[in-house]
Amino acid sequence: FVLQSIPTLQRNEGANPSAECYSSKTWGSVAEQIGVLQEQDRLLTRYLVDAVKSHSLDDVAALKRNKAEVRSEISRLQHSLSET
Repeated sequence: FVLQSIPTLQRNEGANPSAECYSSKTWGSVAEQIGVLQEQDRLLTRYLVDAVKSHSLDDVAALKRNKAEVRSEISRLQHSLSET
């Protein structure tokens, strides 16, 4: 199963590295990234169900890791938006 790489955001120059600052234009971009990641999460769920049905244990393990990474990135982006 091929996944797109998870996009990363560029921080504003001179910004506090622990607090990400977003302009309204960037905020829309972050919201769009969250939507893309949520779609990836839904696809991973479908792939995971198929892998379980076919008893592909290696695929199941890899898909679970990928799903956890996608969900972690969604949470991180949502948290960063809530701090603005």
